Amino acid sequence: MDSSKNQNGLDEDDLTLSLKDRNELAYERTRLAAERTLLSWIRTGLASIGIGIAVGHFLMFQQLEHQLIANVIGKFLIAWGIITFIFAFFSFRSIHKQLDIKKGYGINLIGITFLIVFLVVTSSLLFWIIK
Repeated sequence: MDSSKNQNGLDEDDLTLSLKDRNELAYERTRLAAERTLLSWIRTGLASIGIGIAVGHFLMFQQLEHQLIANVIGKFLIAWGIITFIFAFFSFRSIHKQLDIKKGYGINLIGITFLIVFLVVTSSLLFWIIK
């Protein structure tokens, strides 16, 4: 009954993971990394839109040319944020398909789709609000 013990006094059998367990952990790490990447792209898009609103709507210049340039830059930044949302969605969907995420496991692709559509529609409305 002499089992092999490591330097910490634990059984070697307790420390080894099966190949199936390792694959599941690697799969989970990849899924979580994809979710973090999606959220960071959404954060980047929201920051771009926020700066675009600030520049295009709240920044006031006395000369008309400067105000027009600020509006163009603001609209560009909002459009850039919208493009970022769309890119983030398609990138996440691609990884989602590669991982073949089962229904009910992890993030729901339908929920992500609604989130991105909401962000794009809201951002598009903001795009037209800036004069």
